[in-house]
Amino acid sequence: MKKPRLKIGIYGGKFDPIHTGHLICAEWTRERFGLDKVLFVTSANPPHKQSGVLDAALRHEMVEACVEPNCYFEACDIEMKREGPSYMLDTVKELMKQYGEDVEFYLLISAEYLDPANPWRIDKWHGADELLSLCQLLVFPRDRAGLKKIKAWARAIPQARIQALTCPTPAISSSMIREMVRKGESIWYMVTTEVWHKIRDRRHYLAPGAPLPDRYYERCTATKPQKDRAMTKTPEFDRFAAKRAAMIDEFYSRMFALGGFIGATDTYKRTMWHAVPDLALAPSTYHLTMRKGLPEEGAGDQLIMAGHEAMLAQWFYRPLKRADIELARDWFLNQSSVRAFPTALWDHILASQVGEDIYLPIDIWGFPGGQTFLKGVPNLLFGGPGGGISYLEPAMCRYFAPIIQATKARLVKEATDRDAEFGLRAAVNEQANLVLLLARYVGGRGRLTSNDTAEFMWPHLFKSIGTIGHEMMCANQTFDKPLGQAEREMMDRFVSAMGSASLLCDLVDATTVGLENALSVIKGHPETQRVGVRVDSGNIEEQCVLYFQRMKAAGIEPRTIVFEDEVNPETIRRVYGFFEQQTGIEPTMLFPGAGGYWWRLVHRDTVSAAFKRSSTNGHPNVKFSNTPGKESLGGDLRVYGQDDLMVVADASEKIDGEALYVKLVHQGRIVYHEDFDQQADRGDATWGKYKKFVLSPLVQEWQERFQAMRAAEVAEAQKRLSSSGRRRRSSTGSRRKKAS
Repeated sequence: MKKPRLKIGIYGGKFDPIHTGHLICAEWTRERFGLDKVLFVTSANPPHKQSGVLDAALRHEMVEACVEPNCYFEACDIEMKREGPSYMLDTVKELMKQYGEDVEFYLLISAEYLDPANPWRIDKWHGADELLSLCQLLVFPRDRAGLKKIKAWARAIPQARIQALTCPTPAISSSMIREMVRKGESIWYMVTTEVWHKIRDRRHYLAPGAPLPDRYYERCTATKPQKDRAMTKTPEFDRFAAKRAAMIDEFYSRMFALGGFIGATDTYKRTMWHAVPDLALAPSTYHLTMRKGLPEEGAGDQLIMAGHEAMLAQWFYRPLKRADIELARDWFLNQSSVRAFPTALWDHILASQVGEDIYLPIDIWGFPGGQTFLKGVPNLLFGGPGGGISYLEPAMCRYFAPIIQATKARLVKEATDRDAEFGLRAAVNEQANLVLLLARYVGGRGRLTSNDTAEFMWPHLFKSIGTIGHEMMCANQTFDKPLGQAEREMMDRFVSAMGSASLLCDLVDATTVGLENALSVIKGHPETQRVGVRVDSGNIEEQCVLYFQRMKAAGIEPRTIVFEDEVNPETIRRVYGFFEQQTGIEPTMLFPGAGGYWWRLVHRDTVSAAFKRSSTNGHPNVKFSNTPGKESLGGDLRVYGQDDLMVVADASEKIDGEALYVKLVHQGRIVYHEDFDQQADRGDATWGKYKKFVLSPLVQEWQERFQAMRAAEVAEAQKRLSSSGRRRRSSTGSRRKKAS
């Protein structure tokens, strides 16, 4: 029996803001036509409504909050990840590619788009005939357009498959809500509570600097009398969730570059764009490229994208403040050693926005988290005024750390399907520790960690592990008792108290005293099977075999043996191989715990992170180098997948392949929101997929033209220098001859 096709409704709109009228019409339509899902598609750049529209990211934020309680509704940001006008035809094609053939799409629209008097009637939309061939139209009434009138209008568009329906349509419009907010009137029940809070807290639709009217605030935040506190007990998890949310916000807030002060790590950012203000304003693109792969077995020039949440927070977690920008201008022009400031650039940015909050007019495209890519392939593309993008370089180059970490995590996962992290306390600060732990999860889905903060902040990702350490056993040492006795007493006390342990046996000697103590304690606690041993120094592979064999000889069933010293993927494979060779069995009881490995090679030069300008005013730019491999690529670059091939192309080209870039930042606002499991899934799916990359015909042509220009100019310069050298030598010889 053939499986019924999935029926999905597409409800596109500005949603400025989304209101209960939208929700009622969508739910009524879903019920009437048996839709499996309704996608609320926020129009990023509506072709017919441009001026005065709230930023797409803020509108979509309200849509997400509004539709979340309905399991049949889903907020869709597909148009926000696409450049140019938001045409519904492009959206439908993209969704068809995403959902596959076994889906039937329905376009939900209001009757106004059938009205012959409407200049934006649906048959006048971009690619209307093709759009109407792909989707049925489900039309609900608007204003005074009833069912009879809708059907009459529909007959005037014979190429469309139109089904009209009746549904309650409250006399609510987004423009009405915006006006009521400006007047301070109540909008309760016109929008959902979630949307109302977004409007209030973000001060949407108010004039710049206008205070929120007291009566509006009081009316909308009034609370009902509280019940007797003794009768209402807040569940414990609410307290944990509140603290967790505050900690995560603080974590990303600390990543925000020096509280939004626009100084940069590189002084030449402001001095360059002070000197050439026209180029500071020129529309430009830059790309970030990792020019090297990890020098580890199994990496094969592959890298894994990670770190968007923390890296983008450095400049985009919150808006900049107008007052801070003016303060920076005053300092750098009047107080700094190098008195320069790109005034034209920042004047332009300030003049283009109202209010105290300032968003950088920058878009960022790049690989989503977990995507495997190859060294030399641009992994991020930045677009906007060149001087503004330039300020991002020091922060964006820091992507090297999570990318390296995610790749190292994948290499460990390739060696073993279980491991624990014990060494990120080597991080320069706790922020870096957590950034790298998250990247480790994306690259290899490593859950076990000794970091309690990570488990509290992301309990669905991490699981803390702890056991006995040297310091506890040392605390029992005196000159009045043997060292071995002190060690054994502490092992026994720990197991008695905790019920599980990985006994660290090298306080005295791992192969003699420690071995005897571990076996004694394990046999002395038959009530638990969760006591194993931990190998941390000496010949690791031989000790793993020794402990296994001695436990077996003592009649103890195989226990977990954790090995830690200098653990890396190569060590894991060596220890596993030696164990299997010596015992003839699979090393399922061996458990690697990597420590210092997680910080080894975590620096920019490991992958040669390079942030380079690639176009200005639509013209490609390249940077040459006397060191092979350091040349950059020109163009507004994008990357596509074709089987095992990556194709680096210009955005203007039509490439037959999977678009691997997604939009991360839209006009200074982060629009990329994937959970870490989605990113880790992508890491699983793409590792080992791509073998090499090529340049598209256009990018290849540009590179060849630039290289030919360079070769010709270098050759001419060499001739001139050679000729000049001969003349100097000839002149010197003549003078010497004359002098003699």
